[in-house]
Amino acid sequence: GLSEVISNPDEFMSKGEEVKFEAGNHVVSLDLPNHSIFIKKFQIKGVFHYFRKFFSPTRAITAWKAIHWLNAAGIKTIYPLAVIETYDSFTSTESYLITLRQSGERLDQLKITESLENLIPNKMAALIKRLSWISFNHGDAKRSNFFLDKNSLIVSDLDASKNRYFQITLGNKLSKDKKRILKSFEKYPKIQSSLLKRFN
Repeated sequence: GLSEVISNPDEFMSKGEEVKFEAGNHVVSLDLPNHSIFIKKFQIKGVFHYFRKFFSPTRAITAWKAIHWLNAAGIKTIYPLAVIETYDSFTSTESYLITLRQSGERLDQLKITESLENLIPNKMAALIKRLSWISFNHGDAKRSNFFLDKNSLIVSDLDASKNRYFQITLGNKLSKDKKRILKSFEKYPKIQSSLLKRFN
């Protein structure tokens, strides 16, 4: 069924279950005969965003590249299946990233237990170290963009994740990732405290 989805992603998105809908970003979950998938559609937000596309890759391609880089470095990510891009006469207008639907639970939907209060800071600290090692940042590192599956941290939403060639830029971007992670755990002071110790 995947080839049919690729040929007409909008039609299949209309049949799926909505996961997220916001400006420029629409995600649905869809059951196919043999597996379940996520379809994530990226759209142009406005005129300025349209002209920016002349000089930058689509967010679907950015995520696709980041997924493969991170997996090569031992960072587990959501499993990619396909990228689709549509174009007008000048540049790309829409793009789609199709992935397998991730098993496990999103961190923002987990019931936090005492064991998770220890596990999550360890996993997040290890993630930041590996990102630093390959000179990447996540770009939108918050609880809702991570899954926990059999005690493994799974990274998703990598459309803002990029390879940073200059150490000062990498340091600034990773610092923002850390702040987003800390903010997303502000209701869990024990986790936040453990993260602070590991991030410093």
